[in-house]
Amino acid sequence: MLGDSTVSLKAEDFERKLYAVVIAFGKAHDGGHTSMVNCLKISLKEAGGIRVSGSPFRLVNRSGFYIWKNDELEEKKIHEGSIVESDTFCDYENRKRLRFLSNSGQRMAVSEVLRQLSFGGGDQLAVAYRGISEAFPDAKIAPNGIYQEWARPCPPYAFISVKAATIHYDRILAITRRGEKINLNNRSLGEHKPCTIRGDAKELPVRMPGCESDIGSVILVTFGEKPILNKFQAVCEAILLQESSSSSSAETFDVTHYPMTRWPRGICLIINNLCFQNEADHRFGAENDEEALHTLFQGVLHFDVHPKNDLANYEMQRVCEEFAAKDHSEYSAFVCIIMSHGNRDHIEGVNGKNIALETLMSDFKAGSCPSLAGKPKLFIIQACRGTMRDNMMLSSSGSADSTMGGFGTDSTLCRSTCPQESDFLLAFCMAPGYIAQRERECGSVFIQTLAEVFTKCHNSEHVLDMLTIVTRVVADKGSQVPSPVTTLRYKWYL
Repeated sequence: MLGDSTVSLKAEDFERKLYAVVIAFGKAHDGGHTSMVNCLKISLKEAGGIRVSGSPFRLVNRSGFYIWKNDELEEKKIHEGSIVESDTFCDYENRKRLRFLSNSGQRMAVSEVLRQLSFGGGDQLAVAYRGISEAFPDAKIAPNGIYQEWARPCPPYAFISVKAATIHYDRILAITRRGEKINLNNRSLGEHKPCTIRGDAKELPVRMPGCESDIGSVILVTFGEKPILNKFQAVCEAILLQESSSSSSAETFDVTHYPMTRWPRGICLIINNLCFQNEADHRFGAENDEEALHTLFQGVLHFDVHPKNDLANYEMQRVCEEFAAKDHSEYSAFVCIIMSHGNRDHIEGVNGKNIALETLMSDFKAGSCPSLAGKPKLFIIQACRGTMRDNMMLSSSGSADSTMGGFGTDSTLCRSTCPQESDFLLAFCMAPGYIAQRERECGSVFIQTLAEVFTKCHNSEHVLDMLTIVTRVVADKGSQVPSPVTTLRYKWYL
């Protein structure tokens, strides 16, 4: 919160200097040792008081940089509410910025800053908006974020009045005065820094506005300066709350989606065993599955794909340990795809020896991989789960004979394999007890169908609904019945 001391600047001070009030700090890097400094211009009222005006902006330091070291902020004694002297500065692209010169030693209260905000910025007061569509008409509100294509908004900063807000991990989910449900990366610091309580959502004490012109509580929404895949991404860089009244009936925001706004979305590990020491076990056609999955997860869904081929049992374990040890803080999710033979609850390596599927999965649990805690994890398993054949199963020869029909099978997986904690999704290619088909020329019917459905539907359907479509399409082909197992807590849109 901002300080509550009285400002005593005089008229002559404003005749020769520019002043700004620091409204909040934004996280600059995950290391926590640097910050962005967000400000509002202030001017002198005729009655002798001061007023905030215009749109919020980032203050550059004396060296002309937006990113301040926290040690520098402490040295200059710059805090929320500090009133600082500044001047106009032109950067290397000849854009005008406001640069810090000195700290006046005076402060302004958050209640006064919020009181002076107005819809439309009448009488030169600082402007606030009732919603994203009002502040940024060209921005698109998606379930997992807000973005604007091609052109960065101008100005790129705006106060958005909210009726409710919840912090969930490093996200803020809010409802604007226009009723828009928004989901943003939360880079605010101080008392509203990202929540790290595993699995918990922290509802903020947002005060409901007393009248139509009352701004109430606001968040500072900014757009990045550099586009990601031709899209400028919006973030929440500050949260300014009015004190919540006891009669408040603030709407609780329903946390229903996993946030998926990071670029790339996450790591996709593909383990594909094709060539075994026993040549009779070669998995012909599996190279087509790998190609389809690589195209899907890297080209369509924007994951960082890492294919690993022909691994022994101990190499599969080592690879999973390696990827679980990575820092996934900058990712939204994780995907692991395993394609091989199996034996009950084990995956077979190319050396003919097995590794338990649970062993491979356990490396990615929250205790072993904290940076994936609370994030969705998808395991796609292409392997049979038994020796039975579906009566509806058809091959090109009209029988279930895999040799004559040109199909191969991928052995067995235990029917009891399931995730032991939340946020996991296992997509098995087959129901428990049955074998699965893999065509030697085209690849497996399950993987090829999954790639087609996810490519077509990822913009409109969440993952479980897409897997339902995959199950229907595969079953309708008369080949097999896929079987997902899930402990996801929210909808997951890719």
